[in-house]
Amino acid sequence: MKYLFAALSIFVVALFVSDQILGLAGFPSGAPLQFAHPKNFEEVRKNIEFEYTFKTNDQGLRYASIPLQKPPGEKRVLLLGDSFIEGSVQSDETIGAYLEQRNSEPPAPAVRFINGGLSGRRPLDYWRLFQNVGRGYGLDAVLICIFANDVTGMPEQLSRQDLYATTAFATDSEPRKLVHLALPRIDTLAYRIRLERRMRVQRETDFLVQITEAAIGNGKSEAEVARWASGLPGHLVDAARRKEFNSAVFSLGFLQPYFWTDALNIDTPRAERKYRSLILSIDEILAVARAERIGVGLVYLPSPLQYETRRHEPTEPWIIAGAVVERRWLTTRTEVERRLEHWAAERSVPFLDLTPAFRAHQDPARPTNWKLDEHLNAFGNQVAAAAIAHWIKTEGLLESR
Repeated sequence: MKYLFAALSIFVVALFVSDQILGLAGFPSGAPLQFAHPKNFEEVRKNIEFEYTFKTNDQGLRYASIPLQKPPGEKRVLLLGDSFIEGSVQSDETIGAYLEQRNSEPPAPAVRFINGGLSGRRPLDYWRLFQNVGRGYGLDAVLICIFANDVTGMPEQLSRQDLYATTAFATDSEPRKLVHLALPRIDTLAYRIRLERRMRVQRETDFLVQITEAAIGNGKSEAEVARWASGLPGHLVDAARRKEFNSAVFSLGFLQPYFWTDALNIDTPRAERKYRSLILSIDEILAVARAERIGVGLVYLPSPLQYETRRHEPTEPWIIAGAVVERRWLTTRTEVERRLEHWAAERSVPFLDLTPAFRAHQDPARPTNWKLDEHLNAFGNQVAAAAIAHWIKTEGLLESR
């Protein structure tokens, strides 16, 4: 036992010394968070249904590069949201682009609707983009655009201190936080190694193999996984392997069948904790915006499960994958809508629920969403932009600013 304790002590001291040496060599004590997209980035994004060019500006936003200092007579509105705001269309077909076209016609002064959409992100990231990037544009208003699944994507534990973190370790478990506090550079090095390994595995390993391993790790049998995989449409599996269909639909539907019920019903302790984290994030946006005399509006973007009947058919990818969905969502208001409206009313924030607008534009001959991908097509973005433009005018969000 004495020798074991001595060996352990030497190992711990060696770790501390190594951490200090890394510091002297200039190695960072944390992995910096990325608040926006990579700057001045361009790529062609291709899906089995669409193809478009994705390009960012000098601030990492899917928007034109403009001077941060606002010229006289110009108004600026930042749109915060996920991929529904970022857009799965060409840059001139996004919600922001259509809003800009509607609000910049002479003789009205120019209004810029800056696209702050972040694909795959949630309100914690919206807050961080607003705080670290968006505020630099001299904003007149910010629209917090909550998509239907934003609750599910939030961490279950989030503190106000976490909101102001600048490294990727802020929302880790308490043991991890202690390790990072004691050995910040060693922990950062280990984090980078784990991240690179995970990315390499994702690139090199078939997504069905990854799902199978995760499912078995969660207690499912190999036979159960095999039965599930055999029911997946072959053409979508092939497309997912080519990175032309979102394989997350399969993984989330199978591994987290409660994904949509948590998001829309908020009827589990897990969902309640995630919802509280969402509210903490948008409360901070509101507080900072009001302190800087920036107007705030809240917009709810519904899931197609709330307005497209065909999304509830047994041939739909989410349902094939195993996600639990409820047909009543097509005609009723969900719990997340009611709660967001209540939040806005309590804080005197203008609120717009886009669900009625999309229900009113359901025509099989002119769909608002891509058939397989759930995102809005160009027409769907026009529908959203028209409703938002009317609401902005009715609420006078820009009149006194």
